[in-house]
Amino acid sequence: DGKYLPKTLKIMDDFGNEVEVPNQIKKRVEIDPSVFKFARRLFKQACKTISFPEVKYPKLIFDSRTCKITPSKSKHQGISHWIRVSTLEEPISVPVRLHDYATNAPGNLNKSIELMVRKDQIKFVITKDSSQEEYKAFHFGETSVKKSSSDIVAMDIGLCTLLATSDGDCYGQYWLEQLTRFDKQLTALMTQRQKLGLKVASPRYKELVKRIRGFIKTEIGRIINAWVREHPGVKTVVLEELHFSSPNLSRRLNRIIQNFGLERLKSKFAELGQAYGFSVETVNPAYSSMECTHCGWVSKGNRKEQAVFKCELCGKTH
Repeated sequence: DGKYLPKTLKIMDDFGNEVEVPNQIKKRVEIDPSVFKFARRLFKQACKTISFPEVKYPKLIFDSRTCKITPSKSKHQGISHWIRVSTLEEPISVPVRLHDYATNAPGNLNKSIELMVRKDQIKFVITKDSSQEEYKAFHFGETSVKKSSSDIVAMDIGLCTLLATSDGDCYGQYWLEQLTRFDKQLTALMTQRQKLGLKVASPRYKELVKRIRGFIKTEIGRIINAWVREHPGVKTVVLEELHFSSPNLSRRLNRIIQNFGLERLKSKFAELGQAYGFSVETVNPAYSSMECTHCGWVSKGNRKEQAVFKCELCGKTH
């Protein structure tokens, strides 16, 4: 009847046997419903921040006792390796072709292999062991370092291409595509709530804006870090004072980009300028897209297309 508690409890031990243990609970305590509500809120918040394992699609890890990977003697149809998996009956040999990135990366193949099942697809995940020096040489070695033609580098800031330098380098040429996808989601959510007569601001709306801000912050940081890493020795970075917006995006997303993205870009350049010893200057963008960085000639004919610049005087192109 709930008033009296049993003296012993039946539980399962490590071997699956049912055993009785003394009941350590002295009395039954009623918990207020508000406590349960608060606990559910805590758990829901934890689910948003903690990465729980994905149980929908199982993952199997094979070590050297159950599988073995060996190079293919012949490169027929691009097969680079064979994976031999032991089973209860006969072993199974699976042909695989390593990705070009994995082939060129330094290090030796690990003996353990991960098997991933995704609906109708089966994938083998093979990794390599490499030292910290090999990893740095492969990703940030001398082959990735470029020398600027001058100590002063001018940059155009935009959405089609985030950074276009006076040396002819372009960074972030595809990030507008992701912004466009975010804009469609934002516009659809706003339209749906307006049709229902609800306020636009909602948990879903705030979460989407948070994702957009996170993407802009991460992408700007990634692109500027890549440029600084590839161009050591630059003394001055000249930025144009552009509006940093696109007519193809909604007014609300343009406002997010203008207020958050532009400030993030300027603060990132200022932060790296202090760390790497270069100064940051801003100039009026008038006629800058028509001016040749080599001879200084200004003409509309220098840029007949947005993506192509060719000086009518000296012939410099980028």
